[in-house]
Amino acid sequence: MDTRSSTGTHPLIDAVMARSGRREGGEIRFLCPAHQDTNPSARWNPAKETWFCQACKTGGGAKDLALRLRIDGSTPKNEIVATYDYRDEAGTLLYQVVRMEPKDFRQRRPD
Repeated sequence: MDTRSSTGTHPLIDAVMARSGRREGGEIRFLCPAHQDTNPSARWNPAKETWFCQACKTGGGAKDLALRLRIDGSTPKNEIVATYDYRDEAGTLLYQVVRMEPKDFRQRRPD
């Protein structure tokens, strides 16, 4: 994902720095967008274009971080990417586990 704007700046770096970002070697430590963070616990690695939060164990790539930080007006999508059916011995659907993107799992049952 090309995260540079037409002006040559890096919108992700700007957004990360705005979240109490500070440079630590080749990474930037910042307030995690995945949970209420009061002490910068997430790290952005611009060279690898990956991020990870030590506190909540969440992370991902540049696209995920851009969605979470709502860069360019984007919002995180809760899109179903897989469903797993759980049935009884007779084959009746009891419930499903649904995998969402960004990665999340939810359970649902038929009405």
